[in-house]
Amino acid sequence: MTHNIGVTSLAAAAALMLASGAQAQSTATSNQKNTATVRAQLNAVVNDVNGNVSQTSAAISNSATISGAGPTTVRNLQDSWGSTSAALSSNVADVNGDVATTAAALGNSATVTLDGNVVSKVANTQYTHRGQFLADANLKVADIDGAVNGTAAAIANSFTASGEGAMTVTNAQYFNGDSRAVLNATVQDVSDKVNLTSAALANSATIDLQGAGKGTVTNTQMSGYDPTATLSATIADVDGAVSATSAAISNSLTLNTGPNTMLTASSVQDNKALTQAISNVTVRSVDSASLTAAAIGNSATISRVTGGL
Repeated sequence: MTHNIGVTSLAAAAALMLASGAQAQSTATSNQKNTATVRAQLNAVVNDVNGNVSQTSAAISNSATISGAGPTTVRNLQDSWGSTSAALSSNVADVNGDVATTAAALGNSATVTLDGNVVSKVANTQYTHRGQFLADANLKVADIDGAVNGTAAAIANSFTASGEGAMTVTNAQYFNGDSRAVLNATVQDVSDKVNLTSAALANSATIDLQGAGKGTVTNTQMSGYDPTATLSATIADVDGAVSATSAAISNSLTLNTGPNTMLTASSVQDNKALTQAISNVTVRSVDSASLTAAAIGNSATISRVTGGL
């Protein structure tokens, strides 16, 4: 009788442990739909500053950030129909420090971070339809005792995921809107580096599995309209290096794994969009200059990180 009770007790304990394990499972579901116009406008005049200057104009149609630890299932759905625009007009002079200026327009943005040596699943689906995603920055910068960074970035669909243990990631992004980045800049008399970037992206996915023992990734990206990045700049009298870049990308996937990650990955990228990067740059009296105009239809990079964590 005592033996039977012991078996029964063990069975009950096992059932309790299983029930506790089942309760430890987490599910996060996010559904977002935006049909309205989202607009940000920053107009600034900045003079005589003894320190750094930071300026940001950011407009986002849908944004989701999900983080957790333990066994987790994440489902994210974002649907953007309206237009999103971020405009920045700035005149900056006589600054004893660095100057950073950003105009960023995003349609759908999702970030998922999962920790723990467990089994996790992430499913991301993003749609952008007829809306326009416009980042427009106009800069005049002079007499800066520091570095200057200016960015205009328009991204229709953006997805970032990272995790440990065994992780399954499914990403699907569909773009049919209009993604445009415009940066006009006049920069002169700078004691340090100058970096100017105009970037327009339709679909962007970055998946980091450096801490995962096993990863399964399925990626689908389709772009049907025209990402365009335009940079017009005059840069003069700079003591440091100058970098000026316009970059337009329809579909982009970056997948990083660790030295011990067992990976199964498949990716389908379909671009039907005219993809344009246009740079008009005048440079005079600088230390060195790197000028780039890059237009990319489809880009997939899968890399194995072997340096350890």
